[in-house]
Amino acid sequence: LKAPYIIIPEGGSFSSESRLLMADLGSLQINSDLQPDDVVLQGATMSELVQRLYDRFNIDISNIQLLFLQPGVDVEEARQEEDSPHHLLPKMGLQLSLYNSINPEYSAQPRHKMEALLPSLKLNISETNIFALLQFLNTFPSLAESGLSTDEVDSTDIMAGMPVMDSREVVSDETVKQLRAIRRSLKQWAGNKDALVAVTEEAVEAAEVGAAPVTAVQEGPAPEKFFSASEHSDEDLSIWSRSMSLNEPSIDDTTSESNLVNTLVKLMVREVVISVSKAKDSTEEPYLMLRLDGMCTELAVTTYGLSLQAGLTELQLVDKLHRGKKGQYTHLLSSVSNKKLINMLYRKVDPGCPEF
Repeated sequence: LKAPYIIIPEGGSFSSESRLLMADLGSLQINSDLQPDDVVLQGATMSELVQRLYDRFNIDISNIQLLFLQPGVDVEEARQEEDSPHHLLPKMGLQLSLYNSINPEYSAQPRHKMEALLPSLKLNISETNIFALLQFLNTFPSLAESGLSTDEVDSTDIMAGMPVMDSREVVSDETVKQLRAIRRSLKQWAGNKDALVAVTEEAVEAAEVGAAPVTAVQEGPAPEKFFSASEHSDEDLSIWSRSMSLNEPSIDDTTSESNLVNTLVKLMVREVVISVSKAKDSTEEPYLMLRLDGMCTELAVTTYGLSLQAGLTELQLVDKLHRGKKGQYTHLLSSVSNKKLINMLYRKVDPGCPEF
């Protein structure tokens, strides 16, 4: 299925001198893989069970792109290119797989699963395009503008019994000037450790005109309690640190005999590249590149709560304008490792869970 593409002209009307913002939604392809009614699950290995347990729907979205075209650029030629100076978002694709269990009573595996894979996401940002887009947005007609004038309002529509608001009953928030006066008053009485200054409205007004503030003294709160890490033995801290560094956390660590996964959602982005160009001598010269590799997010809805895991494998920030003696790019920030650079696991469990 070929999706439509949307063209938005500058100023809301098309002309040969107007710039164009075009969103191409690409194409959509759906494939289904349904299990037969007489499928046998008993005696199957784990890999065979995963293959036989689910009806699968594979959705492939390709050639999604976003372009900002200057006057005189051929729209069809620009759409055929993979990447060009006109692309804000070069051509990209998304692979989506939906899984539905044919045996909901089999609780060892999730009933519903969704896996999404984004191979590459690239964003082109240039100094020229930023200013051009701002001008484009400023000339875009606003739908919020109203054409109704005050002369067209019928006075008979106004309710005669409308209540009148008394401005003296309105309590407004403190202004920046009043907040600064409160801070000065608190600093003035900071040396008194046995009392807490309660600044009233009269004190604020007096501080604004330079007079001495009128203060009311109240008993101070009980001192806060602080707990030192020395209360825990070095042996306890050592055991805790070893347990945290042995294995990376995963969604499987959050499940138990009673707290099983009902729905599982996975999102994987192999690489995200943000390229920034700088205008120089009427041309765009590459300046900075930010690259993120191996971004993954996994969400599991369990019987007694949910779990969320997010991770990042590699991070790079490259300066393409200033180069070394041999012409190599300058790496401002680089972290190359076989393990994940960031791995976060969030778990929420209801107290009613038997293993809580």
